[in-house]
Amino acid sequence: MIDYKKPKKISLRELTDDGLWKFFNVMKTINEIKKKKTKTPEKVMELIKNLPKVNDSFSIELFNAPELDLTLDFKDRFYFAKYLHSTLNEFIKEKRYRNNYRMWAWIALSYLDILTDDFNNILEKYHYLPDAGVIQRDNGVPLLYRHSVRESYLLFDNYKEESKIYFSRNTMSKMSDFLEQTRGYTKLRRHKSMHQYLVKKYLDPNTGYLKAGAASKVLPEKDKGRSSVRRVGPLYECLAVSYAAPRLTTSQLGELLGKGLEIE
Repeated sequence: MIDYKKPKKISLRELTDDGLWKFFNVMKTINEIKKKKTKTPEKVMELIKNLPKVNDSFSIELFNAPELDLTLDFKDRFYFAKYLHSTLNEFIKEKRYRNNYRMWAWIALSYLDILTDDFNNILEKYHYLPDAGVIQRDNGVPLLYRHSVRESYLLFDNYKEESKIYFSRNTMSKMSDFLEQTRGYTKLRRHKSMHQYLVKKYLDPNTGYLKAGAASKVLPEKDKGRSSVRRVGPLYECLAVSYAAPRLTTSQLGELLGKGLEIE
């Protein structure tokens, strides 16, 4: 277990440019080591030690910012998002910090130990560093929706308790496949009725989370996965060619997406 030293409580901060790049380069190197699939925990541990500290010169305190409790642990990212929203929402909206990417990166750095299960499950760097601003990728599909902190906060801000459907249960270190299959499509994210369609189709009313098997693999040759959310994104993009898709209601989406994707 890595001793990730940080204060118990701290006022909200944002990374400097140097801090952002230092965080980026450490996580990039860790990702490269993990891709080689060699057992090198010692190297990863050394790299973790090179990360910016949460309260050093690589970050600056935001004016009149609320305080975060860094001792807290969370059942999963839904409860993490709920805490961030209750603590930061008023400040973020007053200061218009929704797109303050240095702040979101600093929050991820501050909770990096629990976001990675004590560094045992480190994901690709853009789960912790927003794919935006000075560190934005030059090409490819924007990956801002994968950010473990900003996206979690936005989902709770938009959908409150219903946002549970997007989160993996009982883990902080994993992003759900359901989130990837829905938020990963720009047109789906922007469709106002899409969330209600997803809730009606895939929400487990007993838990508030995703129904079991909702993101199962699609195997047409075995007639499996016909109702999987994996089909929604591609079919919605096809639908957008023939219809004014953004104007479709929840019930219309259920009718037009095709067999297996009807709302029961």
